[in-house]
Amino acid sequence: MKNIRHFFEPLIWIAALIFLGFFNPSYLSLCPVKNFFGVNCPGCGLGHSIHLLMHGQFEESFAYHFMGLPALIIITGRIIKVFYININKTGQT
Repeated sequence: MKNIRHFFEPLIWIAALIFLGFFNPSYLSLCPVKNFFGVNCPGCGLGHSIHLLMHGQFEESFAYHFMGLPALIIITGRIIKVFYININKTGQT
């Protein structure tokens, strides 16, 4: 139970990706800048872009935000890296 805290970050990222896979962000913006001030921030459209990538709509994804694919690759890489590091760390103790 003590070692579960080491896996908290990748589990949060996995939950966020699952959420983006099922939730269509075009209905509701989760961006605080857009919600409070009514203007787009540099990251606006990124969640929708990742959602579209997960559904195989690559051209539409790129139209919403050109960094959707790199963001998905970076997040997936981070999940794998943290799991790998923590599995090796917990295996040694």
